[in-house]
Amino acid sequence: MSGGQQQLVALSRALLSTAPILVLDEPSSAFHPRLRLDLIGVLRDEARSRSVIVVTHDMDMARGCDQLLFLRDGALAGQGSWTQLAAENEAFRSWIAEMKAAV
Repeated sequence: MSGGQQQLVALSRALLSTAPILVLDEPSSAFHPRLRLDLIGVLRDEARSRSVIVVTHDMDMARGCDQLLFLRDGALAGQGSWTQLAAENEAFRSWIAEMKAAV
């Protein structure tokens, strides 16, 4: 199986669990862009019935989260919604600019 297929199988197994908390580290890193967007919707649905914690560098995935803990250089640099951080946090705005420049 490809890396993306392996990641999809692992994620499917995690979603089938009944754990009250789901912790995912870069869950969409090997996914096709369309599948990444689908996953955001799936995780938002999951968050209705349990806590979902996602570690990600993916801007779309981060934007889909209710609350963000923004880490910069290993320290907490901001906390809040995407909209709050984009409006009030210079380090977060700098990260957004870096990610857009990398594309």
